[in-house]
Amino acid sequence: MNFNPNEIRSLKENKGIIRRNNNSLDRLKKDISNGNVNARIQSLTAKSIESVSKSLEELRKQKMDIVFIFDKSSSCHGTEHDTIMGFYDILQKEKSNGYNDFITTVLFDNNIRIVHDRNHISENLSLNYIADGAATSLYDAIFFTINQIQNKQQNQKIKTLVVIMTDGYDNNSRHNLLETRELITKKTYEDWQFIFLGAMIDSKEIARELGIPMNNAEDYSTTQIENNFKAIQKALESLRETGKIEPDWSKPITENRHTLNGKTGYVKRLGTGN
Repeated sequence: MNFNPNEIRSLKENKGIIRRNNNSLDRLKKDISNGNVNARIQSLTAKSIESVSKSLEELRKQKMDIVFIFDKSSSCHGTEHDTIMGFYDILQKEKSNGYNDFITTVLFDNNIRIVHDRNHISENLSLNYIADGAATSLYDAIFFTINQIQNKQQNQKIKTLVVIMTDGYDNNSRHNLLETRELITKKTYEDWQFIFLGAMIDSKEIARELGIPMNNAEDYSTTQIENNFKAIQKALESLRETGKIEPDWSKPITENRHTLNGKTGYVKRLGTGN
């Protein structure tokens, strides 16, 4: 029987695999006969634990920028306490895991105020959030914050998550939609991740206009702000583990969504009835 070169190569490779498997089987049989199975298992377990420990340590050492852009216009009044508590909850979880985070928090209405200017997670960070502003300078806030972070990073390649939370459309910015979209798109190509959370607006459509993936946007109820921060935490975990935001990041919001009457409730996404 004649074999072509590829078949000969395949036969040789299969023989090699069989030989290695037989050698492993022989070693296992020897361990069994000598009563060394437990020692072998313990050795393998120790190596696995060491490998997992090293991976966790690498995750902890890895720098990450976590950026919050919060709308503080007067229409957000009533959400202050839950926003502050959700923010603190994320800080506590990140601290307890020993992560190497840098926190930036920007509040905006008709003005823009930076509360945390890339402060390390280990610092004692407080948030004084009072929704009493007159307008919504959404584009300016995004533009200002992105420039602030990239200047601080000094061209370092650092995982960055930007979270935008608002309940209204832009009505007061000097920068326009096109400028803002171009800047977001530029940073997205550099592996920055953006989340857009909106109440009483069509969040997915606004995200699309801004160049943010629609899967990274979600409508929320102003009576369930805590679910926003659970979703953000879930996004952070997937970003660390996989390098991207997994599609199920918003489950804490979507699974607990309910429709309420009035301004404080969740308003159905425009055009979908969802």
